[in-house]
Amino acid sequence: MYVYVTVTELPSGNANRLQDLGELPDPPLDQIRDWVLSQVEHELPQLTRIDPRHFWHNDQFQSNRALLSDLVSAGGSVSLELRPDAYCVSVPGEKDAIGVFDPEDKAVDVIHMLLEGRHAGQCCYELRTADGAPLNPEEDLFSQGALPRAEVLAQRSPKAFLLLRRKPIYHAFITSAIAVAAVVGLLLGYLSTRIG
Repeated sequence: MYVYVTVTELPSGNANRLQDLGELPDPPLDQIRDWVLSQVEHELPQLTRIDPRHFWHNDQFQSNRALLSDLVSAGGSVSLELRPDAYCVSVPGEKDAIGVFDPEDKAVDVIHMLLEGRHAGQCCYELRTADGAPLNPEEDLFSQGALPRAEVLAQRSPKAFLLLRRKPIYHAFITSAIAVAAVVGLLLGYLSTRIG
């Protein structure tokens, strides 16, 4: 199998943007990714060198666990794009921001990363897609269709398509507790004026 790789983060005039890997046996895509990154790492921005990346083939996301033979028959050739795993994330109380997460991570792991350094319990939050559909915390983003979008890196103010939100049950509990406290306060105030 003959393999060509385009590294989308490198400018189009860069000679290393297109990697001709020649004929390869049937390695998993993560091995090809690691080899390509070792060749171009020095040309990537310092802050993004350790960010996760995946191959795309014909605009379809490819798992790093996939084999080359999953994409092309023996003797054929394949062109792959290596893209960063960029998401635009909405976190309550903050401006939408770019986040880089491995789509093969579980949603609960992404929630943990987003809440890192906060005094909020991850059990009270869930990830949702832009259309409001909640993601199963025990499944990876990729299998649930929550894929990265490399184009958000070029946008000035991208629109969030991955939303971190409080779970509705937790939100309802807090609202109910506040309502009960208000009623109890009013009742105590009324009784103190009547009795006192």
